[in-house]
Amino acid sequence: PSTTVKYNVEKYFMETDGTTYTLDAAKSETKYDGVAGVEKTITPDTYEGFTFDSDNANNVLTAMVKGNGTTTFKVYYDRNKVKVTINGKEEEKYYGEEIKEEDMPEHPTAPEGKEPDGWVDGNGDPIEFPIKVGTEDIVIEPNYKASEIDITFMNGDAVAQSGKQTYGEKLAVPADPSLAGHSFDGWYAGETKVVAGTTTVPATATTYTAKFTPNNYTVTFKADGATVQTGEYAFGTKISTIVP
Repeated sequence: PSTTVKYNVEKYFMETDGTTYTLDAAKSETKYDGVAGVEKTITPDTYEGFTFDSDNANNVLTAMVKGNGTTTFKVYYDRNKVKVTINGKEEEKYYGEEIKEEDMPEHPTAPEGKEPDGWVDGNGDPIEFPIKVGTEDIVIEPNYKASEIDITFMNGDAVAQSGKQTYGEKLAVPADPSLAGHSFDGWYAGETKVVAGTTTVPATATTYTAKFTPNNYTVTFKADGATVQTGEYAFGTKISTIVP
């Protein structure tokens, strides 16, 4: 009866440079089902992220098994590529290749009132670098966050409130100020009035100024108990002397 002998199966895998093949000792095998003097053909195994390179001239899939156990088969595997889309630009990268943050392009110009805030995947989830390329296509998009804007409220020469507020959120306003003889008209940036609960934080640093409207008062002039003149006057208005 024929006696089985051992033979070796060496497996070589393409590196991420796309040209070099390296022997993977952990995946290579020694088998004991060979028959001395009988030709044997092996079938390549399958591995995630790799495809058997049937055109590689270094493959040895068929050989006459030697009785001394030195027969060696060789199998070469190409590393698969996947599509990686970064900010709309497509490219291909090898399975197992690393994508590092320092290799990423600069963020495009941020939308108004926003600033760069890392990168997100196709589902909008934040990406933690480095990324190792797997078997699925990858989408990487720039992410932005609302900027913190310097907002100041001035009441005359006095600062009523100052600090940073988040772009796009409802503008936080201070308590209404008071001025003797006047009614508070509102906070204004130029001619634009703040509408509490509606106005949102603008994209650039802004100073809001308190505006007041003089109150009107009824003024009556009397002489010897008799009314000489009466009228409505705004606070601060100079009134000409009444001669009875």
